[in-house]
Amino acid sequence: MKDLYDIIVAGAGPAGASCARILSKSGFKVLLIERSQEIGAPNFSSAGMPDYVISEFDLPKSTIATYWDKFEIITKNESSLWHYPKTRGYVLKFNELKKFLVQDAVQNGCEVLIGTNVTGSKQKNSFVDVEFSGIHRGKAKAKLVVDATGPCGTLATQANLRKSTPCSPSSGLEYIMSNVKFKNKNNLAFYLGAEFAPFGYGWIFPMGSNTAKVGVAVYETTKHKSLPLLELLNKFVQKVDILKNAQPVELHGGTLFVNGGITKLVQGKLLVIGDAAVNVNPLGAEGIRHHLYASKFASSAIKNALHKNNMIYLKNYEKDWKKYARRWKASLFLTKAVYAKSNDKIFDKGLGLIKNLSADDIFDLFFEYKFQKLLKIVPKLSHKTKLKFLQGFSKLAT
Repeated sequence: MKDLYDIIVAGAGPAGASCARILSKSGFKVLLIERSQEIGAPNFSSAGMPDYVISEFDLPKSTIATYWDKFEIITKNESSLWHYPKTRGYVLKFNELKKFLVQDAVQNGCEVLIGTNVTGSKQKNSFVDVEFSGIHRGKAKAKLVVDATGPCGTLATQANLRKSTPCSPSSGLEYIMSNVKFKNKNNLAFYLGAEFAPFGYGWIFPMGSNTAKVGVAVYETTKHKSLPLLELLNKFVQKVDILKNAQPVELHGGTLFVNGGITKLVQGKLLVIGDAAVNVNPLGAEGIRHHLYASKFASSAIKNALHKNNMIYLKNYEKDWKKYARRWKASLFLTKAVYAKSNDKIFDKGLGLIKNLSADDIFDLFFEYKFQKLLKIVPKLSHKTKLKFLQGFSKLAT
């Protein structure tokens, strides 16, 4: 190990690994510390994203399971399928994505410690002392440290940038299943309502051939009375026709905090990114894409701060992130409105209202968070509902 690194990154998920990759390729001395004993673990993520992310972050084909060109929403008594004339996005191999990011960082000089937990940091005048334990024990010095430790947010919590539990946690569980009999191939399918996943949603995402990611998520798990996730997942599998003869070959699960993100992302020589910063959009609990952008903004700020030897430039990360996530308050508002109740009639009616939106409208709504698209359905609402909708939502949607 070196006497002094430019940056120590704690956590090798998409945010931390991407940050280490960008900074290593820029010539900085980077140490990446990961608590898992295998890069790529844990392997839980639905991993669907828009097409442009692949080229923007220069991700190879080896990280892609398959593409998607259809988007479907299913409720108890309604369903709607939107077609795109060409590839609109991809489903990633989550573990392969993380392995690629780390391997690319290593090829550019990044050092890696696996099976090692970052336990604390102390900021001093010209550097930061980072403590760790596990397979490797001791301390390392760096000019800056990045907390990408996931939902636990070890360093951010110690620095009082966030609470150890920022909000009621949301949880998900998924199978990777073989022998799925798709009716519509290359289709992102979401299942809404108590029929499938009370206070959350179910999903079936293609993984190529006859394989799919099949999962359920429950928002703010501790606030709702719901079945244990494994029981809920198995009930979901039993209710979907295309899974009748499918078999699980892997099981993954995880917990996220979904509340629109912490507001302060920088303290002195510490930056917080990814799940540690709650860089997860509330509406669909999408994280990977947003973690990659957080790593991009943080890396840009770090480069400026180190080149100009002035930590004030780290604040640019906060500015860039807030601009990027400017619609997330509206997303949180909508999330609470959608998942606060588990009423199949509400979901049936809601899908009936949005099913006439175009495929591009649906993409803009669910992936770009352009909630003004929902104003197209306002004329179909009752006067009382219309007033409540506009009063509570329109300001946040712009």
